[in-house]
Amino acid sequence: SSSNGHWSCYPLTALHRLATNFPSSQQGFDVMIASDLPKAAGMSSSSCVVCAVFLAMEYANSLRTTEIFKTNLPQETDFYEYLGCIENGQTKAKLIGSKGVGTFGGSEDHTAIMASKRAQLSLFRYRPTAFLGSIAVGRDVTFVIASSGVEAHKTGDAMEKYNLLSLRAAVICSLLGESCLAKVWTRHVEKKEQQPSEETAKEEEAEEEEKQASV
Repeated sequence: SSSNGHWSCYPLTALHRLATNFPSSQQGFDVMIASDLPKAAGMSSSSCVVCAVFLAMEYANSLRTTEIFKTNLPQETDFYEYLGCIENGQTKAKLIGSKGVGTFGGSEDHTAIMASKRAQLSLFRYRPTAFLGSIAVGRDVTFVIASSGVEAHKTGDAMEKYNLLSLRAAVICSLLGESCLAKVWTRHVEKKEQQPSEETAKEEEAEEEEKQASV
């Protein structure tokens, strides 16, 4: 076992869960983990470790070919959810859960890690996880990801606050209903799409003034 808050809890938790859910996995393997990401910066490095451990375990034991995998995780989106369940400890189908790493997270990070495709932006919904579509991203577009420098160890000192936010979100969903929240969000997006952007409005105003001046 690992001490509370230590990064080793992620690979150890993943190994224990996989060995429990797939008891025929008897083939061991050596693994080395290295990263140049900032520590505890909220950049999904913990979820990357969980996904990486699965890939190593799958490579050594061909987990995807087992009846247990095929029966309980028939779709790729089921698989993404399962990776999240390894971390949060929840049960997926008949793959019984455990304590997890102690955080109440979802499967968004795991889905992004495993389903991402080069030069594409993909849209997913969650609970249940479902792929909604994707769009191509041009080479002229650059995404810049920066760290604030603030460390928050979500399996350590920050766990209570991290889990509190998750629990509050769950309470809001239970009170208002997920469908209600989805409708509110859809209305917000539609309203925003209908409203011309400030830049577009200025361009239209300039064109109108130019037309009037020419007359």
